[in-house]
Amino acid sequence: MTTNSMKWFYYRQNNSGGYWCGPNHVVVQAVNAAMADATAMEFADVYFDGCSTGLDCSCCGDRWSRAWDGEGTDEAMVYDDAAVAGRAVMLVYYDGRTEGGKGK
Repeated sequence: MTTNSMKWFYYRQNNSGGYWCGPNHVVVQAVNAAMADATAMEFADVYFDGCSTGLDCSCCGDRWSRAWDGEGTDEAMVYDDAAVAGRAVMLVYYDGRTEGGKGK
């Protein structure tokens, strides 16, 4: 597996229940969306289906949503800007290394 075949997948945290948990934005390097989801869950404390499991507010919606294969980008991006690791942005590389993301 080469980093040339990798894409970056973006996760935006929904402020479910009126509070943030960790970084607002997580950007994961992976070969596909399923791998990005697994990496985000393992290394960035991202979780899915929070409303159905009781972790998130049902009126606000799930805190995190799964990635889609067509969403991957060649560069790490937050919205339309280059992602820069920091307090609100966590970068997660394919090998599990992380940068930034201490939370809001």
